[in-house]
Amino acid sequence: MPAPNLSQRYEEVSSNLMLLTETMGRIDERVAIFVEKIENLEHKMDTHMEACPARCKFNELITRLSILESKNGKDVKEFIKELKTECEAQIRSLQTASVRTSEIIHSIQMEQQSIKESTKRGENKWRTLGWIALNIIVPIIWVIVASAILYHLGIASPPTP
Repeated sequence: MPAPNLSQRYEEVSSNLMLLTETMGRIDERVAIFVEKIENLEHKMDTHMEACPARCKFNELITRLSILESKNGKDVKEFIKELKTECEAQIRSLQTASVRTSEIIHSIQMEQQSIKESTKRGENKWRTLGWIALNIIVPIIWVIVASAILYHLGIASPPTP
């Protein structure tokens, strides 16, 4: 009796070993697929990192993230809060810089407008002086020159009525 029992156990063990070998083969195939996918993702990530101009910041964030992944969830939450506060501070500083820039632009526009107005006043002044010169001074000079020529030639002026 011990012999048939032993042969049955031997068959059971061998069938279990075959099932185990099949399962190990499937597991190996799946692990190989996962490794291949990870390699593809790493290659894509490296390609994007090379193209990214802010590569240094990205590498810094990856390093910080990997450190945080090795810690517990509370540290990750604190890290995210710190990042949020840093981002908010940067946004506030950019907003204040934007306000300052708009104020500077406004003051430059006001100065430009005042320069234009003063230039217009100066042009009007010269136009007025030019009108006076052409319409009043030039005829007076012509009368003086004509009378001097008549005086030197000895021609008497016409009688006035």
